[in-house]
Amino acid sequence: AVVSTQSTGSAGRTLTNFYSLISHYGFTPEMFSLLTGQVAPGSEIYPLRPEFVESLVYMYQATGDQMWRNMGKQLLDSIELSTKTPCGYATVSNVVTHQL
Repeated sequence: AVVSTQSTGSAGRTLTNFYSLISHYGFTPEMFSLLTGQVAPGSEIYPLRPEFVESLVYMYQATGDQMWRNMGKQLLDSIELSTKTPCGYATVSNVVTHQL
């Protein structure tokens, strides 16, 4: 069943804001300062948390809007490109430099 835009509006705005971080850094840092517009010092890590991609899947299922699916694919592509190692996937220790 498709859910109304009204019931997904707040969630959509939140996901879009998080996606802007992914567009800039490739990942979502643990903490981001809205005051400085920078990753919070000491919070540069991305420990491969699945919640954001999961939320995009749910939003796509709820709305049928291909935009959410495309956002999820971009994040998965970023994870595949930057974190894949010969023995699995590694935590990103710095989202700014993409250092593992």
